[in-house]
Amino acid sequence: MLAMVGFALGRLTAPSSERREAEPARIAPLPRSGEAPGQALDGGFVPTSRASLLTVWEDRWSGLAASPGNARRDAALAALLEERARTDAAGALALAAAEPNRLRREKFQHASLRGWAERAPDAAADWVNANLAEPGRDAAIAAVIEGATSAPDAARQLVERLTRADPAQAYAYGHTLIQALAARGEFATAAQFATSSETEASARTEWINGAFSSWAQHQPKPAAQAALTLADPDARRVALGGVTAGWARAEPAGLAEFSLQLPAGAERSAALGESLRHWVMQDAVAASAWINRLESSAEIDAGAAAIATLQPLIANRPDVALGWAESIVEPELRLQTLGAVLQTWSLTDLAGAQRYLHDHPGAVEQMAAK
Repeated sequence: MLAMVGFALGRLTAPSSERREAEPARIAPLPRSGEAPGQALDGGFVPTSRASLLTVWEDRWSGLAASPGNARRDAALAALLEERARTDAAGALALAAAEPNRLRREKFQHASLRGWAERAPDAAADWVNANLAEPGRDAAIAAVIEGATSAPDAARQLVERLTRADPAQAYAYGHTLIQALAARGEFATAAQFATSSETEASARTEWINGAFSSWAQHQPKPAAQAALTLADPDARRVALGGVTAGWARAEPAGLAEFSLQLPAGAERSAALGESLRHWVMQDAVAASAWINRLESSAEIDAGAAAIATLQPLIANRPDVALGWAESIVEPELRLQTLGAVLQTWSLTDLAGAQRYLHDHPGAVEQMAAK
């Protein structure tokens, strides 16, 4: 932090018994994804018959189930059930239902539903609605939506169908879809769903913000370009806000450079301010150097305020911290920042803070007026 001070000197659920069970379609087990019958795998040989494949799967399941319980083992068992449910939903769900531990039973059921939904999302969703009651049904439907995102278009159609049947759950369905698509790296699809949805304005705003924020954390430039191309001004504003929030946390220096390419206005100021606040916290020296390249303006006030209120800077060079605070253009923010610097400084050097106030009566009057 002393290096920062020196640099700153350069500028002053289970099936309900009350519901009729709908048996999932049983499909004969197939090789796992990417395997072909007779193909070598993990140093061994994949059996060619489907019966043999099921025997191999059951051996893997039995071996894991017999091992001591822990989080890794449970995750591996859930992965096996998800694998089996892609071709044998009934078998996977039966094994899940036989688990005596309630928490593991729900975990296994959701894994089975995700696997089933990769192949038959509508059937999986219908089974949940026919067999499960609250409070477990919502989480189970979420698992179905997550599994369905292996085919993004099918997942979107599923959510649209579920929403028509239960409009009250529209927000929850859409939110789950966007999160699941983002987790798979299908950011553009998530953003397209959020921006094209005809749901209520508040839900749509949250969806757009969340979709573009997730996208910007991983692929900031494509996310920003997609936001800028939106024709709807409200959607564009919200999307850029999401890009700013996600990009600032992940790579504030890149967002700062990008913000200078935006036309002057509220969107540019918001992006620049957010980037500088995060950048100063991550690397005050680099942020200070970058700000020093620019002329003082209200757009970089947030960065100047963040630097001025750094406690190590105030403790070691309060004059420099005050210089940064005094460089802030926006009057109210300047007074707030000066007050924060003086308050922190007074904790270690009350006489020094009082001297500053004595030498700057105008600042005292303005603070008193606030």
